[in-house]
Amino acid sequence: MIQPPIHTGRNTSRARVLAPHEVVAQVGDVPALLEAVAVHGPDLVVTDVRMPPDQSDEGLRAAIALRRVLARNRSPLTPRELDVMALVAEGRSNAAIATSLRVSEVAVSKHIGNIFGKLGLQPAADDNRRVLAVLAYLKLSPRAS
Repeated sequence: MIQPPIHTGRNTSRARVLAPHEVVAQVGDVPALLEAVAVHGPDLVVTDVRMPPDQSDEGLRAAIALRRVLARNRSPLTPRELDVMALVAEGRSNAAIATSLRVSEVAVSKHIGNIFGKLGLQPAADDNRRVLAVLAYLKLSPRAS
């Protein structure tokens, strides 16, 4: 977690309130915030709306930009869909995936349909959506590498 410096007259620490998160950086301005996010890759950023140098909406604009960047770097798939994709990437059939995950073949088919939808893979005569989904999975998932 990255948070701005604590400006309070109280003797309480924001880090204690946010436990069990680990604070990896405290920054004072937008460039330092962007650098800290790039270096630490946090799961959470706590920032003030107003940040130096102007004390206007720099923190808000930085948070919106970070949200866009981080959203692009995260998988749109659920953990279960990632499990299904890992098995698809191994070349497993729907029946084998169902057995491995202890779910029905219908559930596997629904997961795969959801995956195709989330990845924007529409039916096409010239494309194999399973292969295209695996290629997208390999690009999206740190678990795949």
